Formats: sequence, C-alpha cells, structure tokens
Amino acid sequence: MNKKTIKLLFICCEVVLAVAAFCMLFLPAVGIKDSDTTYSGMNVTFGYSVKVLLEVKVFEFSFMNLLTYIFAVAAAVLACLKLFVKDSKVITLVVSALLIVAGVFFFLTVQFTSVNANATSVIKAVGGDIKGGLTLGIGAILGGVFALLGGATACCEFFLVKE
Repeated sequence: MNKKTIKLLFICCEVVLAVAAFCMLFLPAVGIKDSDTTYSGMNVTFGYSVKVLLEVKVFEFSFMNLLTYIFAVAAAVLACLKLFVKDSKVITLVVSALLIVAGVFFFLTVQFTSVNANATSVIKAVGGDIKGGLTLGIGAILGGVFALLGGATACCEFFLVKE
C-alpha cells in the first residue's frame, strides 16, 4: 500500500469515529441510579422539561455538554478538509486534540449536566445530592470511546505517515 492509500484510510477512520461520537447525542447519556430512567445527550445538553401538573424543568442548557458535540463535529469537518490540503500535519494535530478533549468531556457528562437550580436547592436542604444520583449512560461511554479512538488514530497518522 502506498502513502496516499494509508493516509486516506486514517482519514476515513477519523471521520467515521468522530461522526459516531457525535451520533451518541441521541442515545442515553445520563441515567438515574437504581432506576431504568435515562436521559439522552440531547436532553442533558439542551434542557428537558416534564409536565406533571405544571411544567417542571429537569435539566437546563449545558454549554460544556454542547461543546463536547461541537468538538466531535469540528474534528470530522477538519478531517475531511485534510483530503484537500497538501501539508496537513497541523490539521491532523488539531483533529487529534479535538477528539481527545471531546473523549474526556464525554466521560464528564454527569459533572457538566446542569440540573434545575430550584430542585437542587430543595434536595440540598434535606441533605441530599442530586448529581450523586446520576450515572453515566451508554451514549456518553460509547461517545468517549469513539472520540478517544479517533484521537488515537489521528495521533498515529501524525507520527507514522510521512508527507
């Protein structure tokens, strides 16, 4: 296999893994301990309300969770851009950094989740911890794994493929 084919293979792997990490937005990212209740990445990123008697906001907008998915999409776009740029070592380094940071952020989804401030203050008043009851969902775990694998692939391309 020649250099161009190997480089194309690396780029395809990076794009597929970055897009797969982004698609985890639609899978459960956070769950409640000892319960079957889960919330998707979309819910914990953009906010979620439930209507019982009144409309109660469960999660509020979380910029850090949004940044996780933005990094994955930006890495996929930059990886595609490498097909059209002759000297792409810097872009490869940026793609690697974006995917590694996104991978770490995926595993921090519970900490970045913004629970409703009123609910948090009521639970704290009785000595509870709302975030202590949340656990990482399969979407966040797979997103982190895909993003870290994509970052490792970009690192391998950076160090192994000579231009």
